[in-house]
Amino acid sequence: ESLLLRYLAPYVDGISRDKLHVGVLSGSLELKDLSVRPDALALLGWEGLRVKSGSIRLIKLAVPWSKLYTGKVKAVVEGLHMEVTNVAGGSNNSQADLIREIRAAKQKAIEVRVEQLREQAQAMEEGPDDSEKGRGYIMRLARKIINNIAVSLCDMKISFVSERRGLACGLEFPSLDVLSTDRTFKERDESEVLPAGRAMYKLLHLKNLGVRMAPVGTCDLSAAGGYLLSPISSSLQ
Repeated sequence: ESLLLRYLAPYVDGISRDKLHVGVLSGSLELKDLSVRPDALALLGWEGLRVKSGSIRLIKLAVPWSKLYTGKVKAVVEGLHMEVTNVAGGSNNSQADLIREIRAAKQKAIEVRVEQLREQAQAMEEGPDDSEKGRGYIMRLARKIINNIAVSLCDMKISFVSERRGLACGLEFPSLDVLSTDRTFKERDESEVLPAGRAMYKLLHLKNLGVRMAPVGTCDLSAAGGYLLSPISSSLQ
């Protein structure tokens, strides 16, 4: 629960602690109708960008607590719709104001990361006396989860708008699935993936990735007549 709050709360609004607590205990967590924070991208390292508007319809996480070491963890994100603009997009901002805003965003990103690292260090210090053994178990468990995790992104629409430059473009795709497998790259149902050695094997299925662009000099993406990049689909190993 604290892990989810640590890595989600700085970037989105609308997380219900009660629902989060119940979901974590049951192993089936659903977070609905979240808002992406304006400084979310800045906290991820893109200080020159601001989220003008953003929402996530659903984040769903399924964790098999009864067989965490062998079961599959499933993560689903549906309906991420986000409009992004550059910090310098507002014509009323002076150069000094822009510099201060970017510096403030960098400072906040550093503070968020430092707090995350501090909490991780504190959790390790509060562990059992044989901390080396405990850390080894945690690392093995984390690797098992990464080896068996399945991630699904659905209904993704991200647009960039710059009023100053008269530019608007958007990226969209209905689905992106990342599946865990072994060296045969065959999709598995609920069975555990047992990779050989230290290698990890993933399948990526991308459907109908497309890019739209508004006519030059306009920042209204709805005016885009067609695709700059026609929808493409691909599977990667």
